[in-house]
Amino acid sequence: MAAAGLSLFLIMRAFASGCTAMTGVEAIANGVQAFKEPAANNARRTLTWMAGILLFLFLGTSALAVLTRVTPDVVLVAGQPETVETIVSQLARGIFGTGFLYYMLQAGTALILVLAANTSYADFPRLGSFMAGNGYLPKQLKDRGSRLVYSNGMILLTAMSILLLVAFGGETSRLIPLYAIGVFMSFTLSQSGMVVHWWRNREPGWHWSAFVNGLGAVTTFVVLIVLAVAKFTSGAWIVLLLIPILVGYFEWVKRAYRRSAVRVALPQEEELEFSYRSKTQMHNHVMILFSTIDRRLVRAVQYARTIKADVTEGLFVDVTGDKAASVRADWNRLELGYPLTVIDSPYREIIDPIRDYVCSIPRPTHDHVVTVIMPEYVPERAAEYMLHDQVSFWIKSALTQIPGVILSDVPYHPEEYLTDKPAPCRGGGAGPTV
Repeated sequence: MAAAGLSLFLIMRAFASGCTAMTGVEAIANGVQAFKEPAANNARRTLTWMAGILLFLFLGTSALAVLTRVTPDVVLVAGQPETVETIVSQLARGIFGTGFLYYMLQAGTALILVLAANTSYADFPRLGSFMAGNGYLPKQLKDRGSRLVYSNGMILLTAMSILLLVAFGGETSRLIPLYAIGVFMSFTLSQSGMVVHWWRNREPGWHWSAFVNGLGAVTTFVVLIVLAVAKFTSGAWIVLLLIPILVGYFEWVKRAYRRSAVRVALPQEEELEFSYRSKTQMHNHVMILFSTIDRRLVRAVQYARTIKADVTEGLFVDVTGDKAASVRADWNRLELGYPLTVIDSPYREIIDPIRDYVCSIPRPTHDHVVTVIMPEYVPERAAEYMLHDQVSFWIKSALTQIPGVILSDVPYHPEEYLTDKPAPCRGGGAGPTV
């Protein structure tokens, strides 16, 4: 009885392994939109040819392996099986020897594997775009880049692939269970969803379509169970644990987007309040944050004079304890027309004193805001960026978290003042396509 059960398990395990070899054809179904019209017919024809070629190669290789009694050459390394020579290599060596044709076959096999690796880059970014469009993944994955590809999805996939390769040492025997479990779970869910689709819509011929999809769902579910049991200790447990976590993350993203949409929505009863006929005005407290009195400050003051504000002041943080007097003297000498506030920082902190001072400004209603103007020097050469500190970045990151605070950068380009004419625009190339 035990032998019969063991034989059945071995048969099911072999069946599951064979099904794993057939994966990859789903790439056609995921990329139907990429085909020329009629897209469905072209995709169906391509899928048929791909499945036929794969079946021919798989059955042919299996038959040759059985007839020649070739098995993978495997040795144990640190207690783990490691393939020394594959069946394809042994067959090629037995048929062609170790000459030119042998290496051509090996090179062709490597190219096929490279092409297979490209499948994920063709499908995951597109799938991520679909999910992002439905609100289950960050919206950065939804849009195409300037090269008309889903660049963010490719970057994410590359980062995760590198992480997996490092974590598993690049051993395919440990990575395949991760791949197989996810593939057959998605097969089972998608075909089950199609059964529900046929049942709800009752289109002509739906009985046969529902039967085919139902049979496929049962088959892939059996493969999923066999793989989960047979490969559980080989890494399948990671996927079985990770998938519920991912589903929870998808739901969290959806709820977060839904909550954000509700909070920023403009109700009809509030539309008149913000129209041009509204008497509501915003009260603005403007402060010019600076570290040195120079041309950057002058440019920031010129910009501040264009802003309608209730209060405008300068703000300086004295982190050394000996600059307050000289800064006040220079400020008064320039006669900028605005009062100056100097914050002493005996512990040489910059961000916390600025944040505390901004928070101390009274805001009776949400129509009272604080605008922080920050003059910044823009180097003429990219290599010079590392020569300047990035304190302004951390200040902006901290102030962004405070409600009612508006940040305004005033970049100073030195080449702008070398001649009487404005400096030409030096853009950084095409931006993202939206």
